[in-house]
Amino acid sequence: MGIMTFNISIGIGLGLFSVIVLAYEKFIIEKMIAIVCSIINPIIMLPLLYMGYGTITMAIVTTVINIVSILINIYFCFKVIKIKVHFEKINYSMLKEIILFSSYIFINLIIGTLYVQTDQFILGIYSGTVAVSIYAIGATFTGYFSGFSSAISNVFLSKVSGMVFNDVCDKDLSNLFIRIGRIQYIVIAFAFSGFFVFGQEFINLWVGSEYNQSYTIAILILIPLIFFLIQGMGGIILQAKNMHGFKTIINIFMAIFNLFLSLIFVQLWGAIGCALATGISYMTGNIIIMNYYYWRKIKIDIVGFWKNILFMSLPLAISLIFGLTINKQLFAESWMFLFFKMIVFSIAFLVLMWITGMNQYEKELLLKGPIKKINNKLKLKSNVA
Repeated sequence: MGIMTFNISIGIGLGLFSVIVLAYEKFIIEKMIAIVCSIINPIIMLPLLYMGYGTITMAIVTTVINIVSILINIYFCFKVIKIKVHFEKINYSMLKEIILFSSYIFINLIIGTLYVQTDQFILGIYSGTVAVSIYAIGATFTGYFSGFSSAISNVFLSKVSGMVFNDVCDKDLSNLFIRIGRIQYIVIAFAFSGFFVFGQEFINLWVGSEYNQSYTIAILILIPLIFFLIQGMGGIILQAKNMHGFKTIINIFMAIFNLFLSLIFVQLWGAIGCALATGISYMTGNIIIMNYYYWRKIKIDIVGFWKNILFMSLPLAISLIFGLTINKQLFAESWMFLFFKMIVFSIAFLVLMWITGMNQYEKELLLKGPIKKINNKLKLKSNVA
């Protein structure tokens, strides 16, 4: 506990340097640091565990890797970006605004954790530890999907903040909302369709058939969550406009609503009931209420957004039919066969999305853009030669 408290403390105290890197839109550097640290952690940890070292060693390794990543960010800020720090008197009016702004974000993070932890706590009371473990496996997948969405939308915070500061018209923000939402939908729809088709087989091979209910739990939570995740730019716009207080209030009420629903549904359907309660809460607060707020208060073209999403859902529907047909004929009993089916499904989805779902901008962004960059580099090298 002491080591991890120290780890968290330096992360909070010196984490501003990673935020500075993001503010200067040096996304590749910041993400590469995070990826390398994520890879190095298990590479160092596993041999130490096999050698007999325990939890204290794990905590020390995690802390050291965190310190190294912070030092890299500090070096990059001062040597590459060349930031300069000026110590002046505290601007109390700005400090008050910062505390209020960050308090809403902090409360949202707590509520997000409570959504999952509350259900597991209730299940522990009414259904026992087995139901908790089944629910935990299903809820695990929601974190992966949230990561897909935030990885795209979070990089636009500095851009949106600049647009708001320059007082751009609502139509420009609306167009950005739709454009990024479409890209998020391509990524998340691809991941969700794969999980919808092969998730049951994956869970059976991963943790065993006794966790079959985990698939149903994951689907009940993911369906409404996906509609919320593809609107991640809405939360970014609210932060840029300093209007995210309303979202925090809605999240508080939805957490309470989820608690009451879970208490009722868990006695009827167990772990699946808790998942259904969470899904209904997501749908009510983060989709119905927040979409109305985006439309009326932020002046985002929500109708146009959902028209775009509906049009892009055709390749998703065809892919699901194709994948489910394959599964009906051939059920995977090994990882190798499952991966083979996933590759075939992925090719079918991407081809369908390319032909019927993507517009020219998305095609340039997802495929032609990188190819053009490679060609330009090759031409540059040949000219130098």
